[in-house]
Formats: sequence, structure tokens, C-alpha cells
Amino acid sequence: MKEGYWVIRTYKAGMIGEKIKYWVPGKKPSRSARRIKSDIRKQQQNENDATKRVARIINENFQGGDVFDAYTYADDALIRLTAGMPNGLEEDARRDYIYQKADHELELFLRRARYACKKAGVEFKYFAITSDMNGETGEMVRVHHHIITTREVKAIIRSLWTNGIVEKDAVWHEEDHFGLAKYLMDQVRRIPDAKKYKRSRNLTIPEPKDRIALGGKEVQPPKGAFIVYRSTFIPGRPQYIRYVLPKENKPGGGTKTDRTDQGGAE
Repeated sequence: MKEGYWVIRTYKAGMIGEKIKYWVPGKKPSRSARRIKSDIRKQQQNENDATKRVARIINENFQGGDVFDAYTYADDALIRLTAGMPNGLEEDARRDYIYQKADHELELFLRRARYACKKAGVEFKYFAITSDMNGETGEMVRVHHHIITTREVKAIIRSLWTNGIVEKDAVWHEEDHFGLAKYLMDQVRRIPDAKKYKRSRNLTIPEPKDRIALGGKEVQPPKGAFIVYRSTFIPGRPQYIRYVLPKENKPGGGTKTDRTDQGGAE
């Protein structure tokens, strides 16, 4: 094997932990954390997945019972969105125009919601997307928005939407919201130079911690953690694991663990 070293990058978001193990070519740094971060930035392809990044944001900032609503457009509101649209556009260009107008409408709505929440003395935290696609089938649907926010502001922001109906829902009571993140990201069209989502600046963004590994052993979770996903271990190749962090043991109970994955030191 060429000269290099293994690095383990660890994330913690809410009750979910992740470890990504990379092989970094080159001479092992003796003390510079900057050098480590610079080197592994080149090896991050596995983690540069929008769904993983969004799952971290949701897991860290929202919890079961918070708000997950769909904001729709009635016929008259859709007509307003198309006002000023050039004539003779092909179908794809027409959908792009409507999508961009709706996405701008979402920005304006979020500003109004932020102002209303500030006036009411409550913090407004949000994660939002614009979509005109069925995430499962890929078929185009009427443009709409999904917004996740906290339960404290749901009455305020729901009352502000006048373009259509608000399909009310809630974040499920579960430790890992990767499924919700995937549901959202599957609906986002990949438009060049367009942001996939919008989030408030007051959200906490989980930052990774890096360390040089002792060797190329299989990655292990913390003691007492429960693994929800583990990529296949192939010696000499990167590996990714995702797990529920251990909880304090309660009288008469215990912590759910994956016993077959406890052991080894990495």
C-alpha cells in the first residue's frame, strides 16, 4: 500500500452518531489538525451526500412533535406565479420558471414568518424546500413547499400562508430522521446553481471531529450504541457506520445494543 494514513471522522447530531473512515494518501502529519482536515477534504465523497447533511440538521435541531407541513398553491395563486411568464416556452422551461417563482415566494413567506415570530417573542427555526416532483416516481406535480419548524410557532406561520392550503403534519417521534431527510431530498430537482434547501441561520450545524486511526480495522461504534447502518467492511477501503448513541441505563431496563458489533478498538 502506498504511503498514507487512516482518518476517522465522527459526527454527533441529536441521538445519532456517524463515523466515516478514510484512507488519506501522503505522509502522516505529526501535529497539524489543519493538515488533517485539508487532506481528508479530498476524501469526503462518501459524506458529501445531501441526504446525510440534511439528516444531521434535522436530528440536531428538531424532534418528535415538531411541525412538518406542506404548503400548497390554489389555482388562483398558481396563475399569479405565471404572470409575466414569456409566451411560447417549452414545458421544461415553463416548469423551471414556475419553480423559481415559487421558490422566491417561499423566501418572502419565510421573511414574513420570521418577522411575525419575532413580534410574538418566539424563536423561528426552519428547514424548507420547494418541490414540483414526486420523490418516489419522479413524475412532475404541482409546485409546493415543505417546511419543518418547531411546535411553538406552528399557529403563527400556518396563519400566514394565503396561497393555498396547509397540509398539517408532525415530525415523527424517532431518534433518527434520516428517512425524513431522504423523503425531502428525493423531491428536490437538481437545478444548476440553485440551492437544494433553505434553513434559518439559528440552526446548529453539526461539525465533525477528526482523528488519525491506529490502523485499518473495522470501524466500531461507542460501547452501548445501536447500529442502524454499517457499510460492508473491505480491508483497505473506506467505511461508514451510523448508530443511535447509548442512553443512560434506567432501573429495570437496559440499552439496546448490537452485540455482534461490539469489540475491536477503532
